[in-house]
Amino acid sequence: MYLITVVGNVLIILVIYSDSRLHSPMYFFLSNLSFMDICFTTIIVPKMPMNLLSETKTISYVGCLVRMYFFMTLGNTDSYLLASMAIDWLVAICTPLHYDVVMRPHRCFFILLHHLPPTCPVPCSSHVLTLILCLPCH
Repeated sequence: MYLITVVGNVLIILVIYSDSRLHSPMYFFLSNLSFMDICFTTIIVPKMPMNLLSETKTISYVGCLVRMYFFMTLGNTDSYLLASMAIDWLVAICTPLHYDVVMRPHRCFFILLHHLPPTCPVPCSSHVLTLILCLPCH
């Protein structure tokens, strides 16, 4: 399933960048959403088979913090990208005649950068964390 997700998102990105007719703001945001989906899936899925097949189902404190940090950051970024796509649709629906003027490539890039979440680590107090992302359910 992981391989299908990665290959599908890579194909979306390649098709968008290879076809010049798809160089519009909607597809710009869609390709960024596909890239974030690859990153988001890569944070979660590779550790899961190791947890299922391994006898010890623990993760180090630092490993858990790193996974939680990237999971939360990429999850927030996904939400911000969807909000950016909603802004694009709003402009397309409300002002269709001015769409090309309003949604220029530099403005889309600014919207993308502006909506990226701030990055800050998650504070934790114990050395071994029992979080849903760090340990599988028993």
